[in-house]
Amino acid sequence: MEEIRLQRSNWFYDPAQPLGPAGGFGEVFAGQSADGQRVAIKRLRIDADASAHRELRIASLFENQGASHIIPMYDSGEDANNGRYFVVMSRAEKSLETDIRAGRKFSLAECVDIVSQIAHGLSELNSLVHRDLKPGNILFHEGTWKIADFGIARFVEESTSLNTLKLSLTPHYAAPEQWQLERAEVATDLYALGCIAYQLIAGKLPFVGPREEDFRKQHLNDAPPSLPDWTPPKLNVLVKMLLRKAPAARPSLERVKQNLQGIQVEKSDSQIASPIAEAAARLEQKRAQEESASAQLRSKEVLRDGLASAGRAILADIMSDLRKRILRDAPNCEHDRSPEVTLGSAQISIHSSYSGLRTLPEGMFPVSKLDVVLAMPLNVVQHSPRYVWESALLYYRVPNSEDYRWAEISFMPTFNAPGLPPFSLLDNVDGARSRYYHADMAIGPGLHSYQIAFGPRLIDDEDEEEFLERWAAVFAAAAEGRLRYPTRLPLAEDYWRNLRVYGI
Repeated sequence: MEEIRLQRSNWFYDPAQPLGPAGGFGEVFAGQSADGQRVAIKRLRIDADASAHRELRIASLFENQGASHIIPMYDSGEDANNGRYFVVMSRAEKSLETDIRAGRKFSLAECVDIVSQIAHGLSELNSLVHRDLKPGNILFHEGTWKIADFGIARFVEESTSLNTLKLSLTPHYAAPEQWQLERAEVATDLYALGCIAYQLIAGKLPFVGPREEDFRKQHLNDAPPSLPDWTPPKLNVLVKMLLRKAPAARPSLERVKQNLQGIQVEKSDSQIASPIAEAAARLEQKRAQEESASAQLRSKEVLRDGLASAGRAILADIMSDLRKRILRDAPNCEHDRSPEVTLGSAQISIHSSYSGLRTLPEGMFPVSKLDVVLAMPLNVVQHSPRYVWESALLYYRVPNSEDYRWAEISFMPTFNAPGLPPFSLLDNVDGARSRYYHADMAIGPGLHSYQIAFGPRLIDDEDEEEFLERWAAVFAAAAEGRLRYPTRLPLAEDYWRNLRVYGI
């Protein structure tokens, strides 16, 4: 046994007794405290010369936090004997990597439970980024899956060059921004969580290399292969969302936890997945393929373009699903390769691609303070009697959230003029100083000549089905010439149910 002297105490470890294979930042050995308590001791691949005697205070980050999904740490720092850096932590029963290497097959319930526990561990760190999340750092301790090695990657990053750090990371789980040598953030850990979830479900990684340059290309540009057909659609969609190339396009940690909870509730209720949920999973795969071709993250401008590209692909999937819904339920629709779909008196334009949709620069909605990346109108035209129902579709950052999502919103005059349906306000009306001036003012906090008639209502991912039903109802009413001016605006919550029945 070799003795090490750290900040708080003296410890002993056996270099001949490693606990698992060596990792990118170091190797873990069996150890004990001065009074014989069994611990695990990690010896980092960095010495005092490389770190310029920088203090390593990882253990202090977790004192008295009561974290239920983080491995307890007892000590850390530079060994007074030889200048090497060590971290002392509680010894776990096994790692997730141990189970995977042993060929363990995980049930879907186990997959969801493990991923959910990891997500809760990430949320217990108050936005601290792990940077090297992988199965080898997910440990089973006291009946719970917990995360180890928080703070080590940050210390190494501050102590070495970025190129050295890149070589230390685990290429199987490294996010696109890490390969681009960009700053890691919470979304970086969520990408690694997506890789782990994919591996647990499919029994293999989404990207398999084998060489480092292969991993780099695959993580930067390639869409992950489809998950097995028996994967629940909502779980399928969530994994694809986590593996999006652009960090800003990935869901927030809170949204991930909510979706995982929803998947667990569905499983406990033994609900049957709907065809729409299954379609959403397939469309998310298609969206990932389109997004991966343009994933370039080198600058702020390119990042926004990448975010817009993801938004266009998501919109194309949603609108494709709407077109399929209409044609499935009304095979007598008139349609060809053009965007227009016609049934009776109704017409709607649904494009196969939205590549021409312009990326909006920041600051286009200064009053409402919405960061809108993409905006377009959507309408159903009723030819007889003439009537146009219209909404604005906005791809924007949801307030009080980190998520960029598609939402629907429509407007009306503040001083209600009879005979006007809801409209998008995305055109330059009334000689406005800018194209989006009136929409911005109507969404903003002050009184304006226009106000919101409906929304904003999220329409993508888990909220897509409600959007499809809403516009199918509008199209059906217009087909029979039953669309009329709403009896009141803003629209009541039961309006869409009544529209399906009465066409009002």
